[in-house]
Amino acid sequence: MSDVVVKRLSPGDEAEAQRFDVAFDETVDRELAARYLADERHHLVVAYADGEPAGVATSTEILRPDKPPELFLNELVVIPAFRRRGVASSLLAEVKRLAAERGCVS
Repeated sequence: MSDVVVKRLSPGDEAEAQRFDVAFDETVDRELAARYLADERHHLVVAYADGEPAGVATSTEILRPDKPPELFLNELVVIPAFRRRGVASSLLAEVKRLAAERGCVS
């Protein structure tokens, strides 16, 4: 098993998001990525294995007037060549940390 490194992408990381094209349904558009990353309620966590793009998790904070915020996991994708190496577990752990930091309920 290789070491998995996770990173939360931020505004300005559009080119890095494009490196993960294979994990998305369509090609990552730089302008759409910029809009996504600029929204503080949208989160893109990426994982690397052996220094290579290995997977992504996208999530969105859901706000309601009657409940604390929740973090909705939109998608979790591990690139096939990196499956069964702890990538999904690493991505989920980071999303859980993010949710706790943002005050989201579990």
